[in-house]
Amino acid sequence: MNFKFPANIPEFLEAREGTFDRHNQSFETRGFLKVDEQLGRHRVSQQFNLVNAHVTDFLPLSQATSLPSTRTDSDSRFLMLGIHDTATLGSLSNPLLLSAYFQYRAEPSRERAAQPQASPATTLFNMFSSLNTDRLTGDLGQVRFGAGFTPLLVKPNYVSTGAHFGKLFGRQERNFGWDFQHAQVDGVEASNLLNQLFATTSDFGQFGPVNSGVYVLTRVAGPIPEDNLIRLRNNYTGLFAQNDWKIAHNLTLNLGLRWDYDSRFPNRANFSPRLGLAWAPTLKTVITANWGLFYDNFRIGLARDVPGFGGANLFTNQTVSFPRLFYGDPTSLPRLFGLCPSPVLTDAEISASGGTCPTPGLPFFGVDHLNTVVGSGNTAIPANAVVSQDNVQALTGLDPQQFADAASAAVGKPPGYFFWGGFGNLSMNFPVPQIFQIPIAVDPGFKTPYTRGFHLGLQREITGNTVIQADYYHRDIRNMLGVRTTNLAFEARLPGHAGELQPGTGARPILTYGSWYQGRFDSFS
Repeated sequence: MNFKFPANIPEFLEAREGTFDRHNQSFETRGFLKVDEQLGRHRVSQQFNLVNAHVTDFLPLSQATSLPSTRTDSDSRFLMLGIHDTATLGSLSNPLLLSAYFQYRAEPSRERAAQPQASPATTLFNMFSSLNTDRLTGDLGQVRFGAGFTPLLVKPNYVSTGAHFGKLFGRQERNFGWDFQHAQVDGVEASNLLNQLFATTSDFGQFGPVNSGVYVLTRVAGPIPEDNLIRLRNNYTGLFAQNDWKIAHNLTLNLGLRWDYDSRFPNRANFSPRLGLAWAPTLKTVITANWGLFYDNFRIGLARDVPGFGGANLFTNQTVSFPRLFYGDPTSLPRLFGLCPSPVLTDAEISASGGTCPTPGLPFFGVDHLNTVVGSGNTAIPANAVVSQDNVQALTGLDPQQFADAASAAVGKPPGYFFWGGFGNLSMNFPVPQIFQIPIAVDPGFKTPYTRGFHLGLQREITGNTVIQADYYHRDIRNMLGVRTTNLAFEARLPGHAGELQPGTGARPILTYGSWYQGRFDSFS
């Protein structure tokens, strides 16, 4: 593809991104087969449909200025196998028509970062020219790279079947029917990672997108891998009866009743009447009208992240991490949270010079302050060394938990202030200890969405080849699906705080999912 790097991209970053700059490619395979057979009084139709698609290095137009590492790969397949039988039963002069069908659909899809090695997160790189700019954000601007999500896999499977009957009784045509669908969706929800990196351009070139500076990582994922699993199940049943009654040569009434039931919509009283008429008061005028209730069906896409329906159980948390402890920190960000490490001066240099924190009242720590947190008999951690949960014991003689607790004490904080974050670096919560649950609980008063619809139409022949038509449509939509923020105090959303809603109580602290809106619209055509 004809890709041009945005202006002012540092040469080292452009050279790095150049390795990910590949042409977009799309592959698609289609297959279709249909066989119609007349077997006595049965007309049988068999159908096979397959679409297999693969897209590499996709970059939507909305991200036309993003770097190549933000691109994604996707795979999808649509498979449909179906058989339909229309049978003529009984007397040929007035037969009973039976229409029966069976269909299977499989629609798996997968999406992943095209270059996951570029960065484990979508990274907003705040570029600093040096360690002592004393700025909160970089003096060289900001650039975004990395797709920032783990692979998403969704595998929907549907089995549908049903039968419809129809027969004439004088001036009345009566129809009955049954429809059934079993939906089964398995998969793994993506973990989304957004990283704000604060680093000098020289450190980025040396240490890469994770270890080059202080970073703020926002993670949306399940607390444990099992929470990312999607396992949705639903059975839908529909029954209907309809009577088309020709009362006179110019007047026909339609009377119907339908019953809908979804196993995930626990309401067995979803009966929906339907009324309609067609009237021709003159040979050139036709008036039509209809009214009915229409219940919504359970839609799998709405339940993907609703644990109560079998969806993923996602949480959001945000942390500040120090890959090289207090080394490589060009931002004043830690001061916002009560830490004041010097970007260049050691503890000894601060003591000798009498230096103080630029923010009054905060203790001033040397850049090597945490490097001296080691076990008895161990030497200090080398300056500018990357420290992680995997290598901290070899560097200090302390296991990861011991080091985190000792580091917390070294800055005058209680145990638990420092811990090992999402990428295995020493971290603290941002801005206060918090783990927010994302949406979603099911409203105890959850009701099936439905629509009350009305239509009135008029057709009038003006000349032999001219007809004028006017229609009025009314839709009254109730119990629309959506999310809403509960009216909880902020404190009730924080773990460990008075009033906190505890996991496992059946309540969720931030958002609920259920019936919340009643809307209406009218339209003319």
